[in-house]
Amino acid sequence: TGRELLKFDLQGRDLDDAAISPDNQHFLSVGSRWIDKSRADVSPRRRDQIHFAELRNLADGKLVAEMNRNTPRAS
Repeated sequence: TGRELLKFDLQGRDLDDAAISPDNQHFLSVGSRWIDKSRADVSPRRRDQIHFAELRNLADGKLVAEMNRNTPRAS
């Protein structure tokens, strides 16, 4: 119908991929975001990449399951 049914807040994260389950019951979103962990007195600069996957119920938008993984990186 073209009307908006649900809206998901990504909270500043980048969405890399999304999928709807074959039974149209769930929405899977996968992405990441960078967090600067640098300190002025430490070199090299350190940034952590947080990867996430969320599974939500399409009927009400509630979170069914989530996974977060921290990947430390020096730049």
